[in-house]
Amino acid sequence: SPYLKEVGYSLVLEIYFPTSGTSTSGKIKDGTISVFDPFSDEIMYTTKTDDFGNYSLVFSSLNPYVIITSTGGINIATQQAFIGDLSTVKLRTDFENVALTSITTLTSTLIEIRRTDSTMEIVSDSNIDAIYKEAKNDIATLLDVSSASLFDDYIDTRNPVLSAAAAKVNTIINLIASSTEDGLTATSIANVYGSFAKAIRDSTVPLKLNDDDDVKKILALLEFNEDVDVDNIVNITTSLVNEISNASTDSSGSDVFANIEKFSLASLNTASKIQESVASGQDISIN
Repeated sequence: SPYLKEVGYSLVLEIYFPTSGTSTSGKIKDGTISVFDPFSDEIMYTTKTDDFGNYSLVFSSLNPYVIITSTGGINIATQQAFIGDLSTVKLRTDFENVALTSITTLTSTLIEIRRTDSTMEIVSDSNIDAIYKEAKNDIATLLDVSSASLFDDYIDTRNPVLSAAAAKVNTIINLIASSTEDGLTATSIANVYGSFAKAIRDSTVPLKLNDDDDVKKILALLEFNEDVDVDNIVNITTSLVNEISNASTDSSGSDVFANIEKFSLASLNTASKIQESVASGQDISIN
């Protein structure tokens, strides 16, 4: 369990975190964990995940929050290299355990966009709780899940609803990133997260992830080769999101997770096919 050490005038937080990756059934081993303070623009601590995808941290900050990121490593379920970054915002006043997932990454991206918006009030101790709560509620509403369990490790808790929600985010990120000019890279994935978060921020009503027009809003700030059929990419994406939505999520049995995992792996395979088609200049056709 987490505990605090008093060191001089600052508190050092030492806490145990699980970290999870693109697969709904596997965590990331040998990933590089960093604690980044965006207010001072410094990396405060780094470590590695163990063979089970777990890690612990010791750090101290007087700013409203830090960002914990996981980069690289191997997905335990697929034995494939993990591409991209997972992240979460950790409030200075928050001593709870938290997982690193696609959901926490989207939420932290949304909060960071808010922090760097010069037209908004500066993020500080006086308003960070409200900003954090609003971001969590926005993502929970988008994914139709409880904000209370939004940051749970859905693998350890065997939460099929949250697992399905994460699979939807992964699908959107993977498919759109694979069709951009850079293909499926850490940079393109980060760009899609950023565009996704901005679409959430700018929408007057919650986005519908199975709606072609709403998914197009995520693509609005991204660059594609002129021969890429964006409408086709959007249609493939929403079709897979619909398939995940139709997966049964009324129990925590292994059959439910196997069903969700099937579509998660399908999204990864589809992303690979899209990237190959974009690179070769061929039409994208996914059965």
